[in-house]
Amino acid sequence: MTIASGLTLNEEYKHNSCKQSECPLKESGLCLEGLSVEECPHAFFEIDYEEDENINSEPSAEAENITTLFSSEEMLINEISTITYESQTRLIILIGEPDSGKTTLLASIHDGFQKGPIGEYLFAGSKTLVGFERRCHHARMASGRLYPETERTKSSDFSFLHLVLRPKETNTPKISLLFADVSGERFRLAKDYHEEMLRLDVLKRADELFYIANGDHLSNSALRFAAKENIIKFIERARQTGMISQKIGLRILISKWDIVVQRSSEQQMRDFFITPIENRFSGIVKSIEPVAVRANTASTLGPRFGLSSFLQACAKQNNHGHLQTIVPHFDSNSREFLKLHIG
Repeated sequence: MTIASGLTLNEEYKHNSCKQSECPLKESGLCLEGLSVEECPHAFFEIDYEEDENINSEPSAEAENITTLFSSEEMLINEISTITYESQTRLIILIGEPDSGKTTLLASIHDGFQKGPIGEYLFAGSKTLVGFERRCHHARMASGRLYPETERTKSSDFSFLHLVLRPKETNTPKISLLFADVSGERFRLAKDYHEEMLRLDVLKRADELFYIANGDHLSNSALRFAAKENIIKFIERARQTGMISQKIGLRILISKWDIVVQRSSEQQMRDFFITPIENRFSGIVKSIEPVAVRANTASTLGPRFGLSSFLQACAKQNNHGHLQTIVPHFDSNSREFLKLHIG
């Protein structure tokens, strides 16, 4: 009887066995304590399997075209080797104040791909779909909330979300990404204390490092000076401790850009924040771009504004290779995931 691909049930090796190593039940059929198999609490039924040499282990052409979805939670750092062994993987790290929009950005990727491609990229798989879904839940009607929001990053430990992209161009290899976001509380400690910044040594292994700056705060006259100072303080401390450098660099995303536009503060944002930061951290800050992935209904910005550019920066190949090898017929409105094979 075939049990799985390459495995066959060996009919000669179906037998009783015992959890007690000294029990002769498996060899002689006699219980060490003189009990019947049904009475003994240590006895169990064991089946041996053997490889079937007649089964072709080569994958079919049909199987190679199947995208497999893995129902999985976020991964911890000691679990990601299962991904990095399979393919070269790029590490993307998001940092920023609490409520800056890090979680919203990640959740919008998940929601966006359910409607179709994002920019030049197609969804090609993930091993952390449950983790992505948890990020989105509070922004949906099913959560019972009156207003959409996303759950903040809770743990101080790093957890990772996995995503595989396929460029629309034919004959282009898939791109494997791992996303990690630093909790807002841990960010504040690292900003204020040298020792805490040194504990964020994972920043040095990032292929792309994004600082999510809160556009709501930066365009608010009562909050903008403190928001700008916190960003400067973090970058300075990270540079002093070697956590960031010109080799890796830092990209800044100004979130909630729809609020900035609503306040007619675009030029003020450039004069107050963008130009001074570019001048002060020339060589460190690679780009400063706006995003509004969940713009309100009154906004003139398109849906998922800036998300395509973000993914393009994440997928762009470089020579870091930090995670290449780590040891330890559907309706047009259907969700895109429903068109894929669930494995």
